[in-house]
Amino acid sequence: MSRWRRACAAAALSTCVGWVGYVAARQAAADSYANDVAIQIDSWSQPGRKFRGDELSRAIAGAARSLEIAPESAFALEEMGALQVSRLRSAVDPQVAVAAARAAHAYFKSSLLRRPSSPNAWANLALAKFYLVEIDAELFDALARSAEYGPWEPQSQLTALFVGLGVWNQASAAQREMILAIRDRAVLRSAEEVTEMAKGFNRPELGCAKNTPKSAGGRACPRAPA
Repeated sequence: MSRWRRACAAAALSTCVGWVGYVAARQAAADSYANDVAIQIDSWSQPGRKFRGDELSRAIAGAARSLEIAPESAFALEEMGALQVSRLRSAVDPQVAVAAARAAHAYFKSSLLRRPSSPNAWANLALAKFYLVEIDAELFDALARSAEYGPWEPQSQLTALFVGLGVWNQASAAQREMILAIRDRAVLRSAEEVTEMAKGFNRPELGCAKNTPKSAGGRACPRAPA
């Protein structure tokens, strides 16, 4: 190889290494913002926890900054979707709630295009559909995907079960079996939460695992027609 070709190859390699380093640095910065948001979201799930001041808006700004740096980041898109769900739940204006639900749906769909094996994103996609009162094939498919990809993920199971109980009356026999399978997994790790959730939907018989005569609290499980 001539000296000129060696120089060109070295320059190309240097440029490539520099570009890779730049991309990695941008991704690290984006992940840092998204990780801070994830920590905040986890803290809000604690019992009795309420937003303080502009806490939610600051978290949304952080997620937006992450997406400015890395707009294709599945992690950041999923966290922004979760923030829109939090915005929905805290809204007092119905129009704001609907807008937040639509935004959450869009962010979760975008996230799943990039990381289709995220059980939390699938469960939350179903949750967004539920809040939009769009009880359709997409919702039930999202529940099925959540169960498929997260058989041992407590949070995605509880989110999916919440949706499943909410749409129980609109579910087919096969879809109800899927919801019960999600329930059976969830009750193994979160029995008390499952029991309370089922009671909240006035379906206490759905708070027990199959063939279990007693609930997590030791009470007999009522059985009712499907």
